[in-house]
Amino acid sequence: NAESDEEYDKGLPFIEKYIELNPNEANAYDSLAEFHLNKGEFDKAIETYQLAFEVDPEFEWATRNLALAKYQQKMASEDSKVMQWTSESDEAKSAFNMGMWQLYNLEWEQANASFSSAIEQDESFAIAYAMRARTHFLMQNQSSGAEDLDIAVSMSINASAEEKKIILSLYNDNQLGTNSFNRVVERLVVKYPVDSFLKMESIFATMSNIGPDMIIRIGKDLYTMNPNFTPALNIMGYAYMQKDEMDLAKETLQEQVRRQAGKANPYDSLGDYYLAVNDNSMALKYFEQSAKMGLKASVTKVDSLKNKLAKEKNN
Repeated sequence: NAESDEEYDKGLPFIEKYIELNPNEANAYDSLAEFHLNKGEFDKAIETYQLAFEVDPEFEWATRNLALAKYQQKMASEDSKVMQWTSESDEAKSAFNMGMWQLYNLEWEQANASFSSAIEQDESFAIAYAMRARTHFLMQNQSSGAEDLDIAVSMSINASAEEKKIILSLYNDNQLGTNSFNRVVERLVVKYPVDSFLKMESIFATMSNIGPDMIIRIGKDLYTMNPNFTPALNIMGYAYMQKDEMDLAKETLQEQVRRQAGKANPYDSLGDYYLAVNDNSMALKYFEQSAKMGLKASVTKVDSLKNKLAKEKNN
């Protein structure tokens, strides 16, 4: 509203004074660019982020923030095409989007809870049942997953044509052991090239088939397009480990920890890296941090690794 905009604008003179006192400091221009970005002034934001980069090409956030501003400008344009979820409840769609984010962060239980919240807000939200089914399957709860898919199919009369294709492909794949969901996602990515969820899904749904090189290529494209979509770093980190490119794996997973310090899964993934390079003491530290933040899979890893270290010590 106008009052909050007026309050926000009061910060501009302080940023301008910061630049006046620190004309050779990239962070000063970065702050001004962020001010413009938050106001939706994309051209000014991009121009100022570019200036920050010119002042200091080594400034850590320069290229990331510039890419983010360009992505947000593209998303705000009328030409931007992202897939819309069919629900009249904004709260339901918000919970659903959170569930998708958690799904790609490998937080199955949290994702399940978010999809359940979306369904509570809108009991006819068909795609939410389908995505909750996926979390059930990932947690080895086959009967609940099958039940949710049955509901999703029955509710799909309320869904868009594209959501129906997703729901029916998941249902058929579960019933027949087919691979139609992957093909549906691949077609949707072509139609909605700037949709981060779909681009991530093109890796997530097909990673057992496409191999680490393709995972890394698509992951890099996604992270370059939308630097806020940090689950791409996680999936690339594991792909590098699969290729035995351990330095790149470490660098990628460490960046995810920096970018998502408040999330449990990045610590768990870095723990997996240290486990893979036989640094059990460092692995334990990261698993303990992830367990402390609520990731149950990490609790199991902590117990297992502590037992292993105790046996090694006794021997």
